[in-house]
Amino acid sequence: ESILFNVGGKSDAQRRDTGESLLNAFIKVLNEQCGYFAGEQAHVAAFERDLDRAGLYENFKDEVQRSMGRSWETVRKNPAIFAGKVSAAYDRVCDNAEGTSPNIFKYYLDSYHPTPEDFAQWCLEYIEKREQDEPGFRLNFFVDEMGQYIADSVPLLQMLQDIVENLNTRCGRRAWLVVVSQ
Repeated sequence: ESILFNVGGKSDAQRRDTGESLLNAFIKVLNEQCGYFAGEQAHVAAFERDLDRAGLYENFKDEVQRSMGRSWETVRKNPAIFAGKVSAAYDRVCDNAEGTSPNIFKYYLDSYHPTPEDFAQWCLEYIEKREQDEPGFRLNFFVDEMGQYIADSVPLLQMLQDIVENLNTRCGRRAWLVVVSQ
């Protein structure tokens, strides 16, 4: 499976010099590929990923629809507006006492600090999930305009190196990263 994207179009231009923007661009396209929230609030996708890992994601989406009369895909675009109701739905699905999680979005926002290691682990989990139905499954990232994006930024180049090294370490030859540069 191949994911093709223009790095400049997926990154946060305001944090470009830190290297964080490059990592976030890769996370954003992976989240989108997995069916998780691919907007600027990546902590929402982390919440979805954790629910999915626990086997509760589909039940949670059903509970949101039942209790709020809106699809999860609509609600997740406005986490601040629906935080209380989402937290209540989360508690019900997880069999927590009512009010255990007063603001689940705030918890994920405060604790969301992804690393290249996290990204590689999420790629591995996606590959392993897909391999169950498709033996020999591979995941390829084709990134356009990387040279223009990195230019002479050492932090961006180091982040790219960290991403590549971690993909190799975690996923072996099951994940590839190909960049295009002029």
